[in-house]
Amino acid sequence: MFRSPLIENLSPGAKFLMLILLIIIGLFTAISVGLAAAVPFLGGGVTEMMTRTSENMLGNIGFLKYFQIVSQIGFFILPVLIYCYLIEGKAAVWLRLNLRPDWITLIFAISLIVISVPLINLLLEWNQTLRLPDSLAGLENWMKSTEAGSDELTKAFLDTSTMGGFLVNILMIAVLPAIGEEFLFRGAITRIFFEWSGNKHLAVIFAAFLFSAMHLQFYGFLPRFALGLMLGYLFVLSGNLWLSIGAHFVNNLFVVVAAFLFHRGIISTDINEYQGTEDILVLILSFVSTAVLMLVFYFRLKKTEIVLPG
Repeated sequence: MFRSPLIENLSPGAKFLMLILLIIIGLFTAISVGLAAAVPFLGGGVTEMMTRTSENMLGNIGFLKYFQIVSQIGFFILPVLIYCYLIEGKAAVWLRLNLRPDWITLIFAISLIVISVPLINLLLEWNQTLRLPDSLAGLENWMKSTEAGSDELTKAFLDTSTMGGFLVNILMIAVLPAIGEEFLFRGAITRIFFEWSGNKHLAVIFAAFLFSAMHLQFYGFLPRFALGLMLGYLFVLSGNLWLSIGAHFVNNLFVVVAAFLFHRGIISTDINEYQGTEDILVLILSFVSTAVLMLVFYFRLKKTEIVLPG
């Protein structure tokens, strides 16, 4: 097993900076290799495809999906795997992927995500009412424009009724983000900031903040932050990354499946237009059930060894 004492003994701040450097290198490398690998299939070449995409963003969805997949691998997965190799030597050991999840606990984790959906949608509704002071009108207009662009791209990604497009969306929207984002935010960042602060709650909160901020969707910050908190506590209470990966996967898979069924004409509700429920009883039940499940996790897993410093 490779393990460098120099890297192992770095301060948490230095480890965090090293992780950021690895992300930059990983993203650049993945995009470069990905584009080079795509040259034989682009017809007019990379430059022409990039030009056409910048002129008509939604006119090249296939290329954008490919670019998204490559970027996720380079931004989330490769940097963390390299970081794990430098710190521990075995990614599975350092990320706690060698621990087999208890199936009952995993089902509870997935249930937590499903039950919290009405509450998350309520947070989204509140978040979308955000208004900045008149003095920050320029910033607010930029935020709205950025949000609108992200929403339009997401709708374009989900707009498929073919089985091939459905499977690509599962990979791009459910599988890779569940693995990559949990590797980075829960597996690496939460552990680094736990070592830094010595407080698992601060570590979870900070990782959830970065997790939400990274998406650059300002009017969806609160619900994504709440999701990050739940995923973070699943990890630190269990010490098992598979729980947060599984819960994250199911959360994203629901969106992909709902969109696919809508575009196939099987259901009438467009997930992109869904605004949640206004039924106060449903919201109360969601809140109470979410709180109860979190308590169940706490008492079921409180004797489990929590996340240790890297």
